[in-house]
Amino acid sequence: MSLSRTFIRTLSLATAVLMSSAALALNTGGTIAIAPTANSLEVINLAPTSSGNFIPQNIKLYEAHWQGMDVMKLTTELTRQLRYPIGMRGAIVNEVTLNAAMSGMLGGDIIVAVKDMPVTELESFVAATRQVKDLRYAAVTVMRKSEKQDGRGRYEMRQMVFVIRSVLDLGFAQAEGAPMILPGDPRPHAYRGPCTDCHTIGDGTFTMPDPDLIILPPPPLTVPQMRSGKRPHNDRGPCIACHQTKAAEPLRMR
Repeated sequence: MSLSRTFIRTLSLATAVLMSSAALALNTGGTIAIAPTANSLEVINLAPTSSGNFIPQNIKLYEAHWQGMDVMKLTTELTRQLRYPIGMRGAIVNEVTLNAAMSGMLGGDIIVAVKDMPVTELESFVAATRQVKDLRYAAVTVMRKSEKQDGRGRYEMRQMVFVIRSVLDLGFAQAEGAPMILPGDPRPHAYRGPCTDCHTIGDGTFTMPDPDLIILPPPPLTVPQMRSGKRPHNDRGPCIACHQTKAAEPLRMR
């Protein structure tokens, strides 16, 4: 029997209930509508019927990518773990490459403005990039931790401004939700509310093969090892680009 308009009136907002609803949707490929009451809400699966996945209607953004920067949601939990000031708002930079790296930005920076538009969370960061998408450069204001700490062991922050430049237009940030998880997966972090607030439930992942068997971080190399001309992998560039070494200059592998 189709569950597309089945009403379940006695379920609460507990996480287990939402996960159970997700499992039902996975099994039937249909949408479950829970009649809104004081202790329940309507749950709608946006995933195609044939996909076998569960996509909540109001899923939150988790990360965004723009001009070589990987930007993530700054949570209270993350702020505490990084020992940043309590109550800090913005979007945190996870890593930088390409134009973001060339601008001088670093992972750990907290973006608080794009051009003259305040950034208080990931959603406002994405919205701000849409306003500069046709420009070739834009100033990004960040808060970066200093070496100083306050009496509670939290880092003092300093404001810095970097200019992101592009040969073409800047475009806008591409956002996505948290990684997809399998039904019943154990929670790898502290409780942050129902899993379906952030995650799609299902099996839509694909692991690319790693023919070179790369292990990170790469082990350190000695100068004799580099001069021997023997390598465990194909040419990936100068050894010192990845490996720690005391070599005075780059050595060319034969």
